[in-house]
Amino acid sequence: APAASDGSSDAAANAGAASEQTITIEPARILPPFADDQAGRRRVILTQARGEMRLLRHESLSITADGQGETTEPIDVRELERLEADGYLAYRYFAQPASAVVKVRKHQLHEVAATVVSRLAVEVVTETQHLAAWRVRLRVTTSERQRLRIDLPAGSELQAPLLNGQRTTVEKATDVTTAENVTAYYVNVSRAGTSDESFLLTLQYRCRIAADKAKRPYEGQGSRQLLRLPQVGDGGGATVVQQVRLAVWAPDDVSFLGAPDLWTRDRTARTAFGDLFRNPSDTVAAAVLNDWIGDSAGSEFATQGSVTVFRSTGSELTVELLWWKRWFLLGLISGTLAVVGLLLRRTTWENRISMVLLAAFIAVVLSLRRDSGVTDAVALAVPGVCLVAVMWLLGLLLGRRPSAAGLAAAAVAVELSIPPAATAVVSGDSATENAADSPEKPAAGSDEGGAA
Repeated sequence: APAASDGSSDAAANAGAASEQTITIEPARILPPFADDQAGRRRVILTQARGEMRLLRHESLSITADGQGETTEPIDVRELERLEADGYLAYRYFAQPASAVVKVRKHQLHEVAATVVSRLAVEVVTETQHLAAWRVRLRVTTSERQRLRIDLPAGSELQAPLLNGQRTTVEKATDVTTAENVTAYYVNVSRAGTSDESFLLTLQYRCRIAADKAKRPYEGQGSRQLLRLPQVGDGGGATVVQQVRLAVWAPDDVSFLGAPDLWTRDRTARTAFGDLFRNPSDTVAAAVLNDWIGDSAGSEFATQGSVTVFRSTGSELTVELLWWKRWFLLGLISGTLAVVGLLLRRTTWENRISMVLLAAFIAVVLSLRRDSGVTDAVALAVPGVCLVAVMWLLGLLLGRRPSAAGLAAAAVAVELSIPPAATAVVSGDSATENAADSPEKPAAGSDEGGAA
């Protein structure tokens, strides 16, 4: 009579008593029926009991085969015929009693992250109004089967979330404690797939981004803008965020200079001379967000203005952006260069070249710092550089008109530069002419003189 035995429960139960021990597994023995003579004897049968044994293990245990009886042989789990072809160890026996000896070691278990956000795409449309529109898409793998906690800024106007493109429910988490100006929500993540399958969760909401309620965003010529990203889980380490991309839409006259700490600018725009008054838009990087997050359908989300895309590896919840009005920054940088070039116009070319080389060296050194904003500043300095170049070129070609004092100094220099030899020749010629015009006088010792 064939028999089968599953030793998973015994191995796990006995291993809990010690960290390592040896266990003998014996399947239930099949006895022949009693004889009819009522003497308590069993019948003698000619058939033998054959069967299989299969061992399953808990993830905290390691099992190694240590031996088996004479009537037992180890087999591969795929050779099981009477049991499911699944397990850790398998045996087949041809007679009873049958046994197998295994060594079981228990290991300490460490908690792992229950939720892994492999990719997080955050898009925010900002304007000069109080509320900003947000769309948050998460590619999540979690062991949670019912609900997932997400913390949003207080006062957020949350729309119905989407789970793999289908509407799901959300409720406020009143049983947890949150930080100031933060509201916790529970999103229903009940799904048909297994826990190791990732799913796409989409959230859309509106909230304030200005810390001062009486102040609107982008007031003034430049400042810092603080953005608070949503948090998945309770922040206690059970949630891991791997990759984050942030796309920020802003008015066309607003320019973000550089990148925040621990973030990198995803530059895809090329600045043209005619676009100096507008913020270069990373439209290509923003367009590939759907493919990057795995959202082929793409939920509807209205955008306007120019977009700047940043990327990061981690779960930074606070992003501080440095912004300027582009026309103001253009006038500040190019105007400063024009004034400096005008002051250097009256100096020698050696001084001018030295100042240009020094400025280029400083720009190169500052550009070595990651996303320091030097690239944006250099683009805005193009008009000032062109103006300085034109002024210096005109000064070189036209020159400066000589003044009256300059003419007098030149005349004195010419007069003083006449050589002495030329003066002597002129004097000699004059003396010769005077001698020729005057009557000749007799020389001393002549005949006339002697006669006199």
